[in-house]
Amino acid sequence: MTKQRKNVGVTAKITEPLLTVPEPRVSQRIAPISSVPAQSKYIKLLRVIEQLGRDLKLCYTGDNINKTLSKVERDIAKACCLVQQCRAEAMKSARKACQ
Repeated sequence: MTKQRKNVGVTAKITEPLLTVPEPRVSQRIAPISSVPAQSKYIKLLRVIEQLGRDLKLCYTGDNINKTLSKVERDIAKACCLVQQCRAEAMKSARKACQ
């Protein structure tokens, strides 16, 4: 009692990347935190995202999963706050540029 599946030929060509991420290891380790507050928030956000990537890899391997999950939760909350701050700063800068 085996069923044969019919192959449906669906092809799609993606012409541009769905998400572009800067090379985090190069730009973040070399660049010091700027004296401009908006840029320092953005750099902090990039660093938190990089750390999240490392911690998530540890979650996949199962190393210290309880400790890692709590750190991931804290980093996600920190990233959310930084995103809100960066957005507010971007809106503020956009308003200044329009005036």
